[in-house]
Formats: sequence, C-alpha cells, structure tokens
Amino acid sequence: MKLAALVQFTFFGALCIYYGDEIGLTGGYDPGCRKGMKWDPDRQNRDLLAFYRWLIALRRGAETLRTGDFRVLRARRAGDRFARVSAEERYAIGLNNQDEPATVRLALGEGAWTDVRTSETPDTADGHAEVVLEPFGFRILRAAGC
Repeated sequence: MKLAALVQFTFFGALCIYYGDEIGLTGGYDPGCRKGMKWDPDRQNRDLLAFYRWLIALRRGAETLRTGDFRVLRARRAGDRFARVSAEERYAIGLNNQDEPATVRLALGEGAWTDVRTSETPDTADGHAEVVLEPFGFRILRAAGC
C-alpha cells in the first residue's frame, strides 16, 4: 500500500486518493466495494496515515515532484527506478516490490545527493550510488542546485 502511494506522490500528473486510502480502509465486492469512513482513530491505520502525511509534505515542498520532467532510470521486477528533474533539483526514486532485499545501482550524475527520509548522503564519487532497498521498501534521493 505504501509503495502504491509513494508512486502516486512522486509520479507525474494529478493524484487520485479515494477517501479512506490514507487510513487503510478496506472494501470488497459490490455492495461492499467501499465502506463508510472509519472516524474512530483506534480503528484507523495510524502508521499509514503518518506515511501519507509525510508524502503530502514532501510533494508540497518539492515543485519538481509536481511539475518536473519524468525519466525512467530502469524498470525491473525488483528495483524499479525513475527520476523527476527540473532546473532547480533532481530526485531519484528506487522501489522494491519484492519480499526480499534488493541492491540497486542508481545513475545519479553530479551533485551532492541526500536521502529525503533519512538525511543520509550516499557515496556518489563516480556519479552512481549503490543502495539497499528493504523488502517492499524505497529510497528517495535528492540533489539541489542542478
């Protein structure tokens, strides 16, 4: 669920979030295809809600994630990678949709790159970075001043 939301928030185009997605509201076949909203916080997935809030803040604070160019860096079964690029900044996004860790090599180019979630700075001496993606995990790296 988090990877699907991450792709929506970092992909190009308008977002489409249906009510309840942010708290893990489930559905089923018609007529249960979408239940009524669960307003009781004890019945909501608060971890997922916090993740959505983080994604909202990330996208709001990054013009490039809303209007920048989109580039596929590599599409694979494990370790899909794409970038969002503008004159001001670049983002490299790595995704792992498998249930085992994946190590991917990101072609980042010049610049000082920072992981937007952990503030770590990967080694990019040759313009590439090797990053480990946890099972169903991701990394978002950012370089400013392009």
